[in-house]
Amino acid sequence: MTETKDLKDQSLLPEGGEELFEVRVETAETLTSKEATRDATAEVQEPMAEQPAEAPHVSPVPVPPMAVEKDRLTKEIEEILSNDLTDIYLTLSEDRKVAFREKGEEVAVAIHDMMKTGKLKVQKVLELILEWLRLIPGINKFFLEQEAKIKTDTIVHRWEEESMRVDNGLV
Repeated sequence: MTETKDLKDQSLLPEGGEELFEVRVETAETLTSKEATRDATAEVQEPMAEQPAEAPHVSPVPVPPMAVEKDRLTKEIEEILSNDLTDIYLTLSEDRKVAFREKGEEVAVAIHDMMKTGKLKVQKVLELILEWLRLIPGINKFFLEQEAKIKTDTIVHRWEEESMRVDNGLV
């Protein structure tokens, strides 16, 4: 049987605090009855047919806190990259959506890093976007190149605007 006791420990309480602490004590009888119940239910269950061993559950990789909070410029880059791709994105399978989104975020961060250093290389931006868009299955080569060029031009224009803001002290 489980017993409940109220304890007062004045050294753990703030000044003038009169709080009650509940402590549960399980006796040997309680533990033995729990074990007996568990053993009895285990015996009642029929043995399962041999099944292949399940893969161990792998929890998702925790996202670092700084990756969760995106600054204004990174959000704008992601918006430029995702512009006019909503219909295509919705047709992707779930696993492709995840890969496409993660790669898009990586590309946005890489472009953001280039902008922050002040060394935006247009050819590198175009290559990153092309590589990202190639994740879409069955995409027309000419559409891919056209979209990548439009997105690259938009990002370069945005970088020039950002440079002007920095030069004029508006940041």
